[in-house]
Amino acid sequence: QTVILSMEEGYAVNDEKKKFLSLKLHENLGSIKYIFSDKTGTLTKNEMEFKGCSIFTKLYCQSESATTMYETNAESSTRQKSIFSKDFNPIILKDSLSNDEEIQINATRDECPFSTLSEVTLEFFLNIAINHDVLVNVEEAATNVNSSYSGSSPDEVVLVQAAKELGIEFVERIGEDYKIKVNGTVINFTMLNRFDFTSERKRSSIIIRDSLGQIKMYMKGADSVILKKINAFSQQKLYAKTNEHVDKFAKEGLRTLCYSMKFLTAEEYKEFNAEYSQLQEQYLSDKSKIKEIEELISTLENNMILLGVTALEDMLQDNVKASIKDFID
Repeated sequence: QTVILSMEEGYAVNDEKKKFLSLKLHENLGSIKYIFSDKTGTLTKNEMEFKGCSIFTKLYCQSESATTMYETNAESSTRQKSIFSKDFNPIILKDSLSNDEEIQINATRDECPFSTLSEVTLEFFLNIAINHDVLVNVEEAATNVNSSYSGSSPDEVVLVQAAKELGIEFVERIGEDYKIKVNGTVINFTMLNRFDFTSERKRSSIIIRDSLGQIKMYMKGADSVILKKINAFSQQKLYAKTNEHVDKFAKEGLRTLCYSMKFLTAEEYKEFNAEYSQLQEQYLSDKSKIKEIEELISTLENNMILLGVTALEDMLQDNVKASIKDFID
């Protein structure tokens, strides 16, 4: 016998004992062998923390000597507490943004466009700070202006907040113009194209032009997709270790996202955009063109450089473990 119990929001949180008026319910409870839950919104609080990440095979995770970035100034009570877990040391990760240590990977410049850890770490967090649907909420205080974020995806909100705490701050988006503050300096980016996340694509990507005129494509999504669309260098030098870190995070019950990018020449982008624009125009009168559009986008999203993976924890509601144990007992 299969018994389905629905746990709706608004349950009592006190220790008040419940009275069951139906004997049939007692019989049903005695028949339970398995408990199925959708997890999100039922067993979890939708309160997420940044638990770790892997950047170019370098693992950043919990540490016994971790320090927190929680706000301690009573006069700044309006500020949000750190999005990083208490057992994660964000200082080590922040130091990587200024670490000129050479990447210890045997590769030519053509294979790997990065020479230092700081270059990779910056691109990793620019991917997070630009490739999202998060909105900026600005609250004017008496002495300063604090910005917070909101969005339909709590994962994205947490990740953008984490990037901000590390000094890569998403300031605003007006039309196609993005402002990102990098260690106090505002840098302008122009969005050229954006391809949204869907349940079929399992990824989102964005093409931007930076203030130097360089064109880049940032992509993030499920490891099952991102790890299949990386270039030969990433496959040979980065895949195995990064996949190992994805597995480590997954076994800990953490929510993971993988990140990749590629540089585009002006000619490459011009050729893509011309074909893309043509197909979009044809789509207005011929809806079957959507398949060709999707294939064109997917082709461009190949041969990416693997940057790394993030891991978030969706905190369990109070007494979840004890409640499950009560069912078992």
